[in-house]
Amino acid sequence: MQLQTVPYWGAFNMTGVAAPQRKANDMNNCLSAAQSHLRRLVAACAILVMAGCAAPNVVYHSGTALPPPLHPKLTVLRPDAVVSLHTAGGLLEPRSDWSENATQSLAEAVRSHLFDAGIDFTDAPAGTDDDEYAMWQSINLVLDAVELLTVKGAIGDARTYVMDKAQRERVAEATGADYALATIYRSNRGSGGRILVAMLPGTAVQVNSARFRCALIDLRDGHVKWANFDSAGVAAALHVDPDKTRQKVWRRAVDVLMRGFPL
Repeated sequence: MQLQTVPYWGAFNMTGVAAPQRKANDMNNCLSAAQSHLRRLVAACAILVMAGCAAPNVVYHSGTALPPPLHPKLTVLRPDAVVSLHTAGGLLEPRSDWSENATQSLAEAVRSHLFDAGIDFTDAPAGTDDDEYAMWQSINLVLDAVELLTVKGAIGDARTYVMDKAQRERVAEATGADYALATIYRSNRGSGGRILVAMLPGTAVQVNSARFRCALIDLRDGHVKWANFDSAGVAAALHVDPDKTRQKVWRRAVDVLMRGFPL
């Protein structure tokens, strides 16, 4: 719900025509205070998670991956990031501006982390829209299963393939890389109306949510060598303002998610 106020022209009697204006201002102030309070709660939760009060890291290591080459080459896929507005009625409305901002900020944070870690890499060129859609659909579908099974501790040494031959050959031939790093970010941000609904007595409404994960894919066979689903990375990324580029916040989130990176 977005509130708009009528422009205030001239001086009016405080009990007359200005009353609707004061009411609108009061409602705007209430909404602003609610949003500010919610941000503080999210920040506090993020701090608790980063301090170790959340569940332990969820990291997947393949026990059946191919031995790495003597000098492995890495390429970084353009992050798959989608940020949506979560309306008061529960609908998700993807925002292209928020999503593009998140994609660019996340890509820069990944590059910065790898550079500081001394890991050589190249940026993978984007394919056609159809190629990119099919590739990320496959990656996300398989990682959903890997994450679920990893959390339950039932995945064992099962081999998990996220890229078919055509997909991995397209990336490998364009970059000469042996491995590809995939980063996925999904975030739903509550609208002003949803925040007000969540504050009503007796309601249990989720306002903000996020999923944040990364995976190292072997381009020789499409197998997932390593993946991280650490909830602390989600907490850090959830604190990012979708309207702004806050590289320090993104970098902290990426640093958490890249712990234990095997290259």
